[in-house]
Amino acid sequence: MPFYLTFWDKSLEPAPGTPDHAERHCAVEFQGDHATRAVVAVRAKMAEPPVFGTPITLPTPYANEPGTAYLEGRALLRRRVAVVHVGTRQGKTLISVDRLPQDVGTSG
Repeated sequence: MPFYLTFWDKSLEPAPGTPDHAERHCAVEFQGDHATRAVVAVRAKMAEPPVFGTPITLPTPYANEPGTAYLEGRALLRRRVAVVHVGTRQGKTLISVDRLPQDVGTSG
């Protein structure tokens, strides 16, 4: 199945035109509505060792948008936070993970 991958990491090089609230972004999009299967697969993978963080309150500015099937903040090591998003947009399934800068979205 063809897919489209987007990746940028501001800790490695400048990424003009990207949102200020995220330091790293990785997303894959593929044709069709496969959100339910994608949520099951993503949640299962995050639960495997090494477990991908622990659920936390969703940090600003993240919120459900039309097509969102799963959206969750996760506390990571080294005072980092990731936001995992699965949904559909314009006839495609989207799976994305944003990593926020250190101490953003954490309680300290």
